[in-house]
Amino acid sequence: MRRLWIHIGHDKTGSSYLQALFARNLDVLASQGIGYPIRTGLKDLATRGITTSGTEHDDGLEARIEALPADQDVLLSYEGFFNSLAEQFDTEMDRWRSWCTRFGFDEIHVLLFIRNPIGHATSSYMQIVRAHGGVNPLDAYVRKYNRPLITMRVLKRLQSQKEIASITVRNYSRVRNAVADEVLAWLPVEADVAFHESKDEVINRGLTDAEMIVTRWVNGWSPAFGRKLAIQAQRSYPDLQASRIWPSFDAQQNMLRRNKDAMGVVNQMAGPLGSYEIDTQPPHEEKTSRAKVWGTGLRMFVSLGGARVTALARKILP
Repeated sequence: MRRLWIHIGHDKTGSSYLQALFARNLDVLASQGIGYPIRTGLKDLATRGITTSGTEHDDGLEARIEALPADQDVLLSYEGFFNSLAEQFDTEMDRWRSWCTRFGFDEIHVLLFIRNPIGHATSSYMQIVRAHGGVNPLDAYVRKYNRPLITMRVLKRLQSQKEIASITVRNYSRVRNAVADEVLAWLPVEADVAFHESKDEVINRGLTDAEMIVTRWVNGWSPAFGRKLAIQAQRSYPDLQASRIWPSFDAQQNMLRRNKDAMGVVNQMAGPLGSYEIDTQPPHEEKTSRAKVWGTGLRMFVSLGGARVTALARKILP
């Protein structure tokens, strides 16, 4: 029997860490009869702990699967699978069915990591500022947050597919210190198998308070440049403490009320280790001085290099 193991995310639940582990442990996976068809370039990045898209779903994925031994199971890891299932479920499932037919998979096993709603909303907001040009305040994002509702819909539809042999849900907030162990328990590996880890990998950290303010400001001028600036700052200074901002109490309560029913349904499907918890936090906004913002902004621009870039910083920083 040949099986397809698909880790579908979702975002902000340790996927970069897991994908680094998978890329670093191709030999361990292969010794257990599992192939991980990652592109060579992404393998090198993931091994260094730099954020990648895992195995992706690019034009070359099928060729990489086909190149694996026919008697191996296949492991795929890509957050985009969750997004595709949420936005175009039938199209994505048709792809999975085509892989079963083409490559002889008899079963599909799905692993989904979720995260407590307040923590996930805050982390997602920081990602939007960092990588997607976000300029609006945190409360505005939290008031529209509906990831538990989307998760409920995806899980319900997955449960109805005959090709899906199992769906495992884990709450990253509950198991974040044992994510690798959860994956090993999910995969068909021997009990004594362990992944090789690195202590020198680049940390995919969040932005500091001052970096958040600078990035939002630059996003208002050029989202593409803001993204480049924030990502380079994270890579140049990986050990800085990320911001611990939290939305207002009113915004938290509003979001929890809107998602309460969906969270309840997910909890019934997911079991104890996969269920949501209420994670209300004391409100906390970015707090820093104007001098700190200026200093951080210049440091971020300098990390890109070049006198012209630094001169540009002096013109556009608040």
